[in-house]
Amino acid sequence: MTAVPHEAQPGAPTPVWGSPDKWARIKQGMGWSQVRDLLGSAGKKTTGVFGDVWYYPDESGGRIVFDRDGRVSEFNTPPAR
Repeated sequence: MTAVPHEAQPGAPTPVWGSPDKWARIKQGMGWSQVRDLLGSAGKKTTGVFGDVWYYPDESGGRIVFDRDGRVSEFNTPPAR
């Protein structure tokens, strides 16, 4: 059986980005490096006119929106497992 990265496997540890404690520490105004230090590298990143969006691990998980200055403007925690 092939493991799917964003699906919890029985007995598998929760990935760093999936920890509710980590998401509780995300605040508006944080910079890219602060978010990366807390959650690790995003699984997917997009860049638009108004800033960047980081997904953990993809569009089905958590989302962090950065403004043009590289600061968190909004975020959505990943759905409960």
